[in-house]
Amino acid sequence: MKEYTVNCVVKGIYEQVSGFVWTTDRQTDNSYSSQDGVYADRTQTSSLTLTKENLIALKNAGGEGVIKLTCSVKVQGYENTVTATHSIIIEEPHEQCYSEATKGGDYRGDVSISSSGLNCRQWTDPNFNPTKLPNAGLADGSGNLCRNPNSDTTGSEPWCLVNVAPFWEICSLEECPTAGITPLNKRVISLDMKEYTVNCVVKGIYEQVSGFVWTTDRQTDNSYSSQDGVYADRTQTSSLTF
Repeated sequence: MKEYTVNCVVKGIYEQVSGFVWTTDRQTDNSYSSQDGVYADRTQTSSLTLTKENLIALKNAGGEGVIKLTCSVKVQGYENTVTATHSIIIEEPHEQCYSEATKGGDYRGDVSISSSGLNCRQWTDPNFNPTKLPNAGLADGSGNLCRNPNSDTTGSEPWCLVNVAPFWEICSLEECPTAGITPLNKRVISLDMKEYTVNCVVKGIYEQVSGFVWTTDRQTDNSYSSQDGVYADRTQTSSLTF
C-alpha cells in the first residue's frame, strides 16, 4: 500500500474549526500530513494521510498489534476537546491474506479488527458460534478473530461480529497472490503457426515482480523468449513466446 488515509469528522458545529491535532500511541521521527476539508452542514473533516514510510516507521516502533490514531480539536464555545480514535494493524504484504478460492473459509490468521476499524466481538451469535460450527476456527485466540464460517453459502470473505448495526462487518484483509495461465484450455498447435504465446498472470500483489521462470516437461536445446508486462492494478503478467 502506497498510503493510507483516515478521516476525523466533527459534526454539530456552527462554524469552521481548525487546529486538528493527530497523534499516535507509537513514537517515531516521521512527520504526518493532514488536511482540513471544507466546512458544510455543520460538519468539518480533517484527513490524515500516512505514507508507506509512515506505516513502516509505525510498525517498526512497536512491532505487531493494534496502533491507535487519535484526532483532537477544540471547538469554540464548547468546554471539552473533541476527540476520536481509529485503530489499525500494519502487516507485511500478504502476512495476513485469504484465499480467493475458498473465500477465506480456511483463513486462520489473528486479525480482529473490521474494515472500518471496529474491534471484533466474541463469536456468540446463535448461528455463528464455536458450538454450532466447531471447525470454523471461531474459538481460536480470544474467540473474536476474523473468520468466514459461512463461506460455503453467502460469505464472500472473512468477517466478524461488531457492536454496531448491522452487527457484522467484513475485515480489512486482502486476497492472497494467485497465478493463472491464459489461455486456460489445452491447445492443439499447428506447426504451420509462426509462433505461440501464453501468459502467466499473477494477481493480488503490492508491487512489480520479476524473475518469472518458464519450464517445460520436455528437454530440448532450444531457448525460449519471455517478456514481463507492465505492473498495474496489483497484477503482473509474463508472456512466453515460442
